[in-house]
Amino acid sequence: MSLKTAESPDFQLLRAEFQDVIDARLRANNLSKEAQVHHEKLDKVISESGASEIYTLIALLDALGFRLRVMLKEDELAIGE
Repeated sequence: MSLKTAESPDFQLLRAEFQDVIDARLRANNLSKEAQVHHEKLDKVISESGASEIYTLIALLDALGFRLRVMLKEDELAIGE
């Protein structure tokens, strides 16, 4: 994901990226009901707030010299094998 600027992040891009992941899991018949419920809640929050909290967290981590990384859990890796 690339941020346009810290002042005007594109929250629609963030929503689309999450939707791409959800769609891929649905096509693979690998989306739990729990994940679907959490996605719906997060999508609502992002829509209402413009994802300002998420982008503020990313900006803070960047200023502190950190970055956010998303990785599959080890048990998820075994599913494809």
